[in-house]
Amino acid sequence: LLSWVEENQRRINSAEWGVDLPSVESHLGSHRGLHQSIEEFRAKIERARADEAQLSPASRNSYREYLGKLDLQYAKLLNNSKSRLRHLESLHTFVSAATKELMWLNDKEEEEVNYDWSDRNTNMATKKENYSGLMRELELKEKKIRELQLSGDRLLLEDHPGKQTVEAFLAALQTQWSWMLQVCCCIEAHLKENTAYFQFFSDVKDTEEYLNKMQETMRKKYQCDRSITVTRLEDLLQDSIDEKEQLTEYKGQLSALAKRAKTIVQLKPRSATHPVKGRLPLQAVCDYKQMEITVHKGDECVLLNNSQPYKWKVLNASGSESIVPSVCFLIPPPNKDALDAVSRLENSHQALVT
Repeated sequence: LLSWVEENQRRINSAEWGVDLPSVESHLGSHRGLHQSIEEFRAKIERARADEAQLSPASRNSYREYLGKLDLQYAKLLNNSKSRLRHLESLHTFVSAATKELMWLNDKEEEEVNYDWSDRNTNMATKKENYSGLMRELELKEKKIRELQLSGDRLLLEDHPGKQTVEAFLAALQTQWSWMLQVCCCIEAHLKENTAYFQFFSDVKDTEEYLNKMQETMRKKYQCDRSITVTRLEDLLQDSIDEKEQLTEYKGQLSALAKRAKTIVQLKPRSATHPVKGRLPLQAVCDYKQMEITVHKGDECVLLNNSQPYKWKVLNASGSESIVPSVCFLIPPPNKDALDAVSRLENSHQALVT
């Protein structure tokens, strides 16, 4: 009996706590079974005590000593088992809740990191709505994560025997939460720049249509033949003066478009269908830190390979190369397509004026 108690005492003393939810659950399930065996073992001790009456007076003293030792060791084992069960249950509660939040954060991160910010995805209004929804969710999650951090800190303060696991989960929550906030910085930057991009090219199209329509109207209107009257010629002359004034005023709109063209980011290289040739400048819109590379918001980096649309091979300012989520970067101006579009409009406008 004593050897069984001592063996299980050693088992409890050397038992581990688990490093993640499946291993903590496994240890908890295993210990619940052991704890039940320990509680049921009391009946064997009681039977051993009843056996004392059958012993000779000479053997009783040593048997009582043995029972006394067994009682002490069993009481210690039972207390240690209860303590381990209590600690495993509190650890399981914490790890279970932390795992749930980490999984949510991981899912959201994956969704946002793999979002298509290229020129093929024009629906910024829907993205804006989705982002507002995400911000509302994050507000609620912030409370839960703060509560979890307090729970974890309490376990550490109580010197929980599984504190290494608690510390690892607290660190993971902090890292993942901080990264999610950085991803939000990226979304805001891309929403702003992509909205400006699509609005610019929409305005270019409208201007192009206006100038083409005006060109067509003028071509039809100013077809003269010998039958035309002097009055009609005078009317046409007045019309042409009015139209020239309109076009001169329109020059202001073209100047505004030309100014905007210089601020338009590049979206086409965000797609793998536009492989980069040479080294393309990048601008970081968030902080990103890994073993191989560190990037700070505002840093100028270089895009070396965009064959994976959501993970780019990047060179940072200090010369480190690594694969980094593409959401962390803008491809800054100049945008050749934007500048060429304005140049075409200016040529069309000039042709109409002259």
